[in-house]
Amino acid sequence: VYIIEALNGDCIIEDEITVSEDPFTFSLPNDIILCYDEPTTNIDAGSEAIAYNWSNGDTTQTILVSEGNYSVTVLSENNCEYIDDISIYLQSFDMDIGSSSIEECVPATISFIDLSTISYGDINSWDWNFDTQTNSTSNPNIDYNSVGIYDVELTVTSDLGCADQITLSNYIQINPNPVASFTYDTHIEDCEVLVNFFDESEDALYRTWRFSNGSEQIVNSPSEYFNYNSLQYAELVVENEFFCTDSTQQEFEIPRLKPLFIPNVFTPNGDTDNDVFKPVSSCITDIELFIYDRWGQLLFSSKHIDQGWDGTYKGELMNNDSYIWRILYEYDGQKVLEEGYVILLD
Repeated sequence: VYIIEALNGDCIIEDEITVSEDPFTFSLPNDIILCYDEPTTNIDAGSEAIAYNWSNGDTTQTILVSEGNYSVTVLSENNCEYIDDISIYLQSFDMDIGSSSIEECVPATISFIDLSTISYGDINSWDWNFDTQTNSTSNPNIDYNSVGIYDVELTVTSDLGCADQITLSNYIQINPNPVASFTYDTHIEDCEVLVNFFDESEDALYRTWRFSNGSEQIVNSPSEYFNYNSLQYAELVVENEFFCTDSTQQEFEIPRLKPLFIPNVFTPNGDTDNDVFKPVSSCITDIELFIYDRWGQLLFSSKHIDQGWDGTYKGELMNNDSYIWRILYEYDGQKVLEEGYVILLD
């Protein structure tokens, strides 16, 4: 309360005035973030004011707003002006998906990552759809066990409940594998064995053969030589047009075979047909050959496979009879002794 006095000569005039604070209070709501798919909302300045003047020109208590900055001046019953402002933000997404691969051979495990960003707030929920399975983690690892082409769909939700979606059609391609398979057969050639291999793979475009003898070939059906008395293997790796591969390996045993053929009859009659007794071999040249009669008398000896017995002893042709032979030779790193009988028929 304030008192005022006015003097006019001897006259005094008094009056008083009361000053009080306007009880009116006013404020707009806090800044608002809207979902991108619901981009408008109403702002209410309250019903206590008697007049409204918005920055967009509206003069109503409530206005419809979208993304932007707004202010309002209101007038109280005591004709006092009050001003406040508010900002409207739009929560929008920039959707994107990353993956460790988009094309693989079956079976495959592919890692996915959510690369989406948001203008305000945080993403806190994920809903993946991979055609055959779903996942609710942010960066899943997905197993593909069947050949096919697959879509990938991701729906994300923010902390405010806003959501957005991305679909990548035909995004993942899972390709078939070839099936590696082969057979083989063996043929004896001199002191080695020739093994023929036959590719029976399915859906193979390229092939690589690897052998235990160190050889490698890229033909369809190769052949390889192997030593007797050994355990060998062959591996076949095949590849199709999708660069998918398969492999198979087989072990096979090459048996220990006798490297010498020794006849049991010869006819030293001068007709040049089977006149000399000697072993036959394509891989053994150095031998020790001994011929004995039935009483143990040494009749002949030789140290080379081409030097055989002509059936004579001291220049005389021996009688028709059975004679003992002994042969010493080295084969496959071992010394071998063989004994037997040969019949002389003139």
